[in-house]
Amino acid sequence: MLPRKKSPISSTTTPKSTIFTLLFLLHCLPITSSSPIKTIVVVVMENRSFDHMLGWMKKLNPKINGVTGSESNPLSTTDPTSPLLYFRNQAHYVDPDPGHSFQAIREQIFGSNDTSANPPPMNGFAQQAHSMDPNMTQDVMNGFEPDKVAVYKALVSEFAVFDRWFASVPSSTQPNRLYVHSGTSAGATSNIPALLAKGIYYQNIPATLFYRNLRKLKYVDNFLSFGSSFKSDAKKGKLPNYAVVEQRYMDTKADPANDDHPSHDVYHGQMLVKEVYETLRASPQWNQTMMVVTYDEHGGYFDHVPTPVRGVPSPDGIVGPEPFLFRFDRLGVRVPTIVVSPWIDKGTVVHGPNGVPMATSEYEHSSIPATVKNIFNLPSFLTKRDAWAGSFHSIVQTRKEPRTDCPVQLPTPVRIRETEANEDAKLTEFQQELMQLASVLKGDDIFTNLHEKIGKMTVKEGNQYMEGAVKSFFEAGIAAKKMGGDEEQINIPATLFYLYLRKLKYVGNFHPYDISFKSEAANGNLPNYTVVEQRYMDMELFPANDNHLSHDVYNGQMFIKEVYETLRAPCNSPNSVRIRQTETNEDAKLTEFQQELVQLAAVLKGDDILSGFSDEIGKMTVKEGYEYMKDAVKSFFEAGNAAKKMRVDAKRIVKPTVKNFV
Repeated sequence: MLPRKKSPISSTTTPKSTIFTLLFLLHCLPITSSSPIKTIVVVVMENRSFDHMLGWMKKLNPKINGVTGSESNPLSTTDPTSPLLYFRNQAHYVDPDPGHSFQAIREQIFGSNDTSANPPPMNGFAQQAHSMDPNMTQDVMNGFEPDKVAVYKALVSEFAVFDRWFASVPSSTQPNRLYVHSGTSAGATSNIPALLAKGIYYQNIPATLFYRNLRKLKYVDNFLSFGSSFKSDAKKGKLPNYAVVEQRYMDTKADPANDDHPSHDVYHGQMLVKEVYETLRASPQWNQTMMVVTYDEHGGYFDHVPTPVRGVPSPDGIVGPEPFLFRFDRLGVRVPTIVVSPWIDKGTVVHGPNGVPMATSEYEHSSIPATVKNIFNLPSFLTKRDAWAGSFHSIVQTRKEPRTDCPVQLPTPVRIRETEANEDAKLTEFQQELMQLASVLKGDDIFTNLHEKIGKMTVKEGNQYMEGAVKSFFEAGIAAKKMGGDEEQINIPATLFYLYLRKLKYVGNFHPYDISFKSEAANGNLPNYTVVEQRYMDMELFPANDNHLSHDVYNGQMFIKEVYETLRAPCNSPNSVRIRQTETNEDAKLTEFQQELVQLAAVLKGDDILSGFSDEIGKMTVKEGYEYMKDAVKSFFEAGNAAKKMRVDAKRIVKPTVKNFV
């Protein structure tokens, strides 16, 4: 009857197999290394292909497998007479965002739903873009002139560019980001979370908190503000062995997004990379540092190099969800990747790993954990995928001494967008997913109408909500650590709305006010910390006493009078004056807050797994909501008391029926 619509974050199931990340291993294991590299800094940008960002760098270095302008795509892959769109060097500010779902990428790579071609033709980019918006067709068939991305031009000339590095999955952001740190996406082919990470410098929200285990109290101190901590730590030589720099994902006038996600100006992304590089270059750790800049996925932009579709091992044998049942046995589209270190020779171009460690090995995001494993002598690979992926640890082993001629500063890039950030724009799909993450951090993800609210948010509203959520999350975590909280617990900032209070061990702490409060007070048995809750539903026999509009404050006053006199007894305080002249309206529709309370009741009762909740709750009257809530609370505590009698683990969350504990 009464479900909630689950968010893609809060409802994600944990993979069947345990996922280890290199960040976890670096946190737990002693590090021994013969490599000159002691610090690796990873920057993962958003949604651009190699040809789009770096393809025209071939003009600077013919060794780069870039573009010449002869590359093309037909407008229709099924029409032999279809006009061809050639790849140009006129990339500019792009709005809206090109397609990059699993389905869209399949069409871009194969030109249709048939995935049998090997190598794939890479001929469906223009067709897929045209199906979304005819004006987008040429956008995806365009790349930047080197001078337009001057920071990358300098880095490609000075250090190493990888011209055969692919996204790990032919899908969207989060699955690919998971591979960067763990060599698997645990079966995810869309933007859903998995597990963990360390040493993170964030700007407006740490997207790494999609990894649920990173929300544990013990990791709270590993999240640091980029603005206040990164330069300071680098200057002091205190950057960790593995550091992640996160971008600003929300495009506001005061702080424009610098993640390169369309429709954001790549100028700001260039400025971020420039800032990170120059900070590292000035650090006493510079001669022991490797900086990796890559992109999570191609974002729908054309790339001419065929995606590897054979000989790619599944990391863990997990099959993706229906309807695609993807086996994680082919890679995504090629993406820009630059590796920086004073141990790398100028103008280095890295092609494929040349059959090492396996005949079909390629460079892809799992190459990062593979390289970290080799540089820091970690005991084992994380999955079959990073064991297969090419490692680039040897790139820093060709010199006997670090270079002394690395530029101290990089050139200032060119602004692409001529206007200010549009704070009134609707959130992109990725930004909505970040809002979902923010709602989990804040504890709002239990509310039914959350998806609808997020869908209506502007960038400005989303940014404000996100900042508030992140602030409350870390404040709650720091406070919990100071109070000696279990460091293995997931940090949840948001009384049964608090998930942990639904554990069996707390069942005996909840008492009916009418039965217990006066009795406990009279006997001197009130606990050190007592919470008195109100009646939230406005019934004729039991009017609401919470002072919520449109409830009579008289009842709230009488409630406070009763609590005071119970605590002060014997004592009498003056009576309050009735404000409302009519009876309660039990047939009134539920207020938004009452709907949220009924939603909580649905969770307690176990009805939150059902569908159609939004429609049903919207039709409820106060009387119907009250009856449902009363029954849900009764069943919740009956289940909890029964489970305790059966000696079920006291740390278990109470479920609505006893069988769920068996």
